[in-house]
Amino acid sequence: MTATRDAEYVPPERGDVVTVPSQRVGVTNGLLLRFPQIHSVGDLSLLTLPGVAIVGARKATPEGRRRAAQLAQDCARAGVVVVSGLAEGIDYAAHTAAIEHGGRTIAIVGTPLDKVYPAKHGELQQDWSTR
Repeated sequence: MTATRDAEYVPPERGDVVTVPSQRVGVTNGLLLRFPQIHSVGDLSLLTLPGVAIVGARKATPEGRRRAAQLAQDCARAGVVVVSGLAEGIDYAAHTAAIEHGGRTIAIVGTPLDKVYPAKHGELQQDWSTR
């Protein structure tokens, strides 16, 4: 989104716009009070739960993807939210494994919420945004 579109953006019904982090996730550090808006789709209460970031190479080896999936599966079973991007490789392996095992995930994307990149992950993005 451009800066102009950001100002006009209205999130989907289940979404939200976080403008002051301390009002949403208990952030009290004054350095964090000045930051760009964060647009979200889904359940923002996940931000208050224990979470683990699982990130890595887009061109991950099969072993790397397997290990990321195993870690995400373990997190899902323990009730720990998996946080990752939505790129190919490790990110995709982590999200899909967590979701397949009943876990919750947060995807950090660098594109507008109405755009999916990479396009082949559209189904995954739709899946996590409706959970």
